[in-house]
Parts: sequence; C-alpha cells; structure tokens
Amino acid sequence: MDIKFDQQTFDIVLEEGGDGLVDLAITQSPAEDLMQRLFLRLKTYPRDLFWNINYGIDYLNTVFGRNRPKSSVDIILRNEINKEPMVESIDYFESEIFNYSYACKFRVKVIDEPTLLTYYILTNENGVILTDQDGNRLTASI
Repeated sequence: MDIKFDQQTFDIVLEEGGDGLVDLAITQSPAEDLMQRLFLRLKTYPRDLFWNINYGIDYLNTVFGRNRPKSSVDIILRNEINKEPMVESIDYFESEIFNYSYACKFRVKVIDEPTLLTYYILTNENGVILTDQDGNRLTASI
C-alpha cells in the first residue's frame, strides 16, 4: 500500500470524503504499487534521493550518447527493473529506436507476498530500536 501518485500532474492524489474532509488516496493493489515504484525508479537520477544515492538510472552517462548500442540500453533498463523488490520476473520486453528516440514496452510479473510481517518500533532514551516479529534487530541509516 502506497500513497497514490498522479503521473500526469506529478503530484500526490487527494480524495474528498463525504463529510468534506480531504485525505490521501492510497493504491489499491500490488500491481498499482509496482507501477508507481517502477515509474519512480525509471524517472529518478542517481543522487536525487539523499537517502539512497544509487537509486535510479544515470541517463546522461549510461544511456544518452553517440553510437550507444540499443542492446546496452536494453540491459540497463532491464537491470533497473529487476532491482525493484516487487518484480518477480520480466515476462516481455520490446524496444526500438526511431528518429533518435528510444522506446520500450515491457510486462512484469508482480511477486506474490503471501506472508505478513510485523515490525516493532521502540523509542527510548537511547534512540529508536526497530525489531521484527522474531525479535531480530533491524538497522537503518539515514
């Protein structure tokens, strides 16, 4: 479940309730979650996200350029798609170059997540401690 993002306006979606209150719209399916995540991943340049500076594609140095073979661009995009944890596999991938423009069409299979995991956050004088349902301590860096 993610906050719904409108790819046309490049903004979050707000929905109005019956009582006049406005709330964030939420994605309704894993397929919708994956679509949003791939949209973000393919539109992000490395170093755009300060919490993950390696996230995204460096289009200027790896994709654009003179005599760049289509096959190498295909590999870069396929690798980036496969980095998304919700992608189980790429079922179909087709690309073409027409008038110096690259276009691709692909279909992916969403990974099935039948298990639910519970995470616990404990805040005390020593900071924040994050553990999973088995008591394993998880670490994060910000």
